[in-house]
Amino acid sequence: MQAILYHRQKKVQEAYQLYERILFTGFNDLNGALNGLLSLSMEEGKIDKARSIVDKQKKMAEIWKASYAA
Repeated sequence: MQAILYHRQKKVQEAYQLYERILFTGFNDLNGALNGLLSLSMEEGKIDKARSIVDKQKKMAEIWKASYAA
């Protein structure tokens, strides 16, 4: 992974940028998948499953917010 290489080479700013891009992309991918699952659950009337998915999305948002509040 390029970010690890930058990290080892002490290219701190470049490593930060790549690590953050990886996190952002991963967050967007996970959130998109959860949105799809939420939509399917709602369409099928699986309300408990939909609530569980929304809870997961809230937890992800809290983690994301906390990691960038510092």
